[in-house]
Amino acid sequence: MKVQLTTAVLVAEDDSRQRDFFVGILRHLGFTHIDHAPNGQRALALFREHEYGLVFLDIEMPNLNGIEALHHMFEHRPETNIVMVSAHSTVDNVKTAIKEGAKGFIVKPYSIAKVEGVLKKVLGV
Repeated sequence: MKVQLTTAVLVAEDDSRQRDFFVGILRHLGFTHIDHAPNGQRALALFREHEYGLVFLDIEMPNLNGIEALHHMFEHRPETNIVMVSAHSTVDNVKTAIKEGAKGFIVKPYSIAKVEGVLKKVLGV
């Protein structure tokens, strides 16, 4: 799946290597406008400043975790497609994320196949 995707994307991931790798996957898949944040607090600030069609939030981040950021983002703009990311896919994590408004869930480690799968589900591409 290599298409020109104009949807603005926000990636919130506290591990810089993981974040860079994930941004690289999104670029490979055709996304051209990708912002990123090292924590939930910065992600929320960017979210309030810009219009994103797609947001990826790591659950475990400093300052403001992904679930808390998701809650604030969903209150502010509930139509946004928000996907949670975690190394721990516990039933509680998934249930909480969906309850708070997440449209999808990716279990780390990142891979092109996992990202493509969630994009097909969330964006229909």
